[in-house]
Amino acid sequence: MHLSKRLNTIASICQPATVLADVGCDHAYLSIHLVTAGIVDSAIAMDLREGPLKKAAENVKAYGLENRISLRLGNGLEKLEKNEADLVLISGMGGILICDILTRGWDKICETGQLVLQPQSDLQLVRHFLHDRGMVIDEEKMCIDDGKYYTCIHASFGTVEKYKHEYEYEFGKLLIDNKDKILAEYLCERLYKNKAIISSMEAGGRTEEDETLKSFLQDYAVMSEIYADISGK
Repeated sequence: MHLSKRLNTIASICQPATVLADVGCDHAYLSIHLVTAGIVDSAIAMDLREGPLKKAAENVKAYGLENRISLRLGNGLEKLEKNEADLVLISGMGGILICDILTRGWDKICETGQLVLQPQSDLQLVRHFLHDRGMVIDEEKMCIDDGKYYTCIHASFGTVEKYKHEYEYEFGKLLIDNKDKILAEYLCERLYKNKAIISSMEAGGRTEEDETLKSFLQDYAVMSEIYADISGK
């Protein structure tokens, strides 16, 4: 099965597991790939929409995986039993929704298992959530797919972890420490856009006493420092 760059990046940070819970599975591409690649033994593909789940069933049947991938119609983790899956994967949703799904179904999460998350937004919130729940962020990867930036996060239970700086929650401490090239590209674009906004504000007569301008200047300074460290420029 050919996966998009986004899905392939998600799959690349999934560690071997017995049972995958693929939340918001859409057409079950990730479930099928992870089972056929031998990364997981079986999968539970879940979605709250009947249309995608019907297509997922067709795909599962086409690959002859009916006895290894089960399909469940439901919202979030509501149809998952406690400790039933040791890999929970949630992708393609906003960070606030991901945190809400995990909060409502936290009793289902296996403490010896792993989470793989790909938030479309509010990554800072997701990283804080994981730390607040006693999880360690042990791998992050970024990719560019169809002109959009995506960040994938792998987390597991372990020693209590907290970052020292808020910017590490915003941009990802591991990505910064590893001098991730895609993060550097993302920061370069953000810096260009922020500079344009700052110039427009200054041209409009705003001074550094203006709270909005002050916020943009502070963000620009932080991003500039991170970008310089990662890119060496």
